[in-house]
Amino acid sequence: MDVPSPAPSGSPTPVAPSPTPPSIATPSPVPTLMPLTYIVTPAPPPAGQPAILRIAMSDSIAHSGAPYLLIVTTSPDVTSVTIEAYGVKFALYPAGPGRFGVMGQIPDIPWLIANRTISVRFVATAADGRSSSAVLDVRIGH
Repeated sequence: MDVPSPAPSGSPTPVAPSPTPPSIATPSPVPTLMPLTYIVTPAPPPAGQPAILRIAMSDSIAHSGAPYLLIVTTSPDVTSVTIEAYGVKFALYPAGPGRFGVMGQIPDIPWLIANRTISVRFVATAADGRSSSAVLDVRIGH
């Protein structure tokens, strides 16, 4: 006896995909910024000049090999902030209108300059070249 085979249909019946298990995020440590313990509000500049409103540092003493955080808050017209000390000058990174900062690790400090106080000059400059500055004394530790 011949058994008829089923006739092929025009299209295969779709098979529902097996559900994908939800991915589970692996917790990772959230970086935390160190506290800003040395906060200075400089005197305001003459009217119409860019202003440094606040200088916040992780410590008033620069310790050899220690991490540091520095945030400078300025008037909105400031486009760059630089720091100058002992003939060395470098720019802070912009972090938004009126906010500049840098973090890192203090290099090894030679014993010849340890345990001294240095004057650090902060210069805020606007796009049109106007600038103002503030000087902050920082102790060099070892």
